[in-house]
Amino acid sequence: MYSWETCQPVGSFLPQPEWTAWDQTVEYCALAYQRYIVISTLRPQYRYLGDVAISHATGAVWQRRQLFVATPTTIECVFVDAGVAPIDIETRKRKEEMKLREAQARALAGHGELALINVDGPQTAKEEKITLRPPMLQVLFLVVNGSEENLELCLMMLVVILLDLWNIKLCNVVVRLASFQHAPSVPHFLSLPKKFKVGGDDMEERKVNEIAVGGGGVSVAVTRFPTEQKRPVGPVIVVGVRDGVLWLIDRYMTVHALSLSHPGIRCRCLAAYGDAVSAVKWAIRLAREHHDDLAQFLLGMGYANEALHLPGISKRLEFDLAMKSNDLKRALQCLLKMSNSRDMGQDNPGLDKNDILNLTAKKENLVEAVQGIVKFAKEFLDLIDAADATAQVDIAREALKRLATAGSVKGALLGHELRGLALRLANHGELTRLSGLGTNLISLGLGREAAFAAALLGDNAHMEKAWQDTGMLAEAVLHAHV
Repeated sequence: MYSWETCQPVGSFLPQPEWTAWDQTVEYCALAYQRYIVISTLRPQYRYLGDVAISHATGAVWQRRQLFVATPTTIECVFVDAGVAPIDIETRKRKEEMKLREAQARALAGHGELALINVDGPQTAKEEKITLRPPMLQVLFLVVNGSEENLELCLMMLVVILLDLWNIKLCNVVVRLASFQHAPSVPHFLSLPKKFKVGGDDMEERKVNEIAVGGGGVSVAVTRFPTEQKRPVGPVIVVGVRDGVLWLIDRYMTVHALSLSHPGIRCRCLAAYGDAVSAVKWAIRLAREHHDDLAQFLLGMGYANEALHLPGISKRLEFDLAMKSNDLKRALQCLLKMSNSRDMGQDNPGLDKNDILNLTAKKENLVEAVQGIVKFAKEFLDLIDAADATAQVDIAREALKRLATAGSVKGALLGHELRGLALRLANHGELTRLSGLGTNLISLGLGREAAFAAALLGDNAHMEKAWQDTGMLAEAVLHAHV
């Protein structure tokens, strides 16, 4: 491929595609081959994003970050996002520098050297932290019965497994909208024989509907995606999306419309279009068990803040989204809920060794909290570091005192976690907790970690005592000699 702007080659040599489709901004390109479609991004430089196993595609049309594909038997939709690469950040900085130089040149031409005098003194530009977001691959096929489609599904599952093993993440979500090879898919439980009520005369038939009624009388879709619609027979041309439907034209110049009103599709289309706020509003029409999946999609599209407003996301995913959105107060509340440690550390500095060895019924909830903190120790450390980086001291201390409580239990935290805990206690000036942690570590036989805590306190005598009492005599003698 060559660029019209520079007349220079773009990317490397590629196999000759059967057809190509470009979006309106000339940012994304789809290259169709017999067994798959390659999706690439072209700005600021050519980058291969991935390929989707849609075979024998006859045509496609882009609608923002949505690619609607027609095949001889199906109509499918691919959601695409390129993520944020280092080259994107460099290009943005370069453009800002060019704009600044152009503004200075215009000021110099209009007002002379006086325009370059800075009265207020030098000011450092505030750099906005941009998080890298790799592309992500999520592939879903609503497959009809047929050997060819089953083979494609198996191959696609193999590709996903290999990409996961190689730690390669791309973003394409493929949804089959329509087909005519078979009638629209019907769940197997709808075709089960009617069941008679035991001990009664009335016959009870099990009804399973796609739409349920949620709170406030709102219709809620219980399925993740809609069932396949009837595809027009013969070759079709995909025209585009308007008024919430996908328009097609068949060989008789007859216009057909495929509905995109299912909340699972509508939310994704709105997010791909750039209206994540409306996507979240539409999510109330989608069953809550599918909100985690929708939140992962919004995160892949770059809408972590908006994904936090989905009402049905799990606490684990809510914590991850809050950390990415820098909403550390909400992340702390999620972490306290997951670890069951909300009531710990209010008045007491934590458990000591005697509390652990002499358990009573009153301490059971504390033991549960300790077990929860140990389970999420890494998340506590990450939250403390994020709070320190943004000067949110209160949040860091709330997490720190709970982690210090778990550190007093033998075998609860690993060695590197105990050393990290001691270092963070010292950074926050929690010398009393640090001293108590060191004393407990000696009684628990963890001489290396206890000596590290004593070193942070600057207490040489306590360091030697930690080594002596835990049998590390060589270290104690060497330290005393030095």
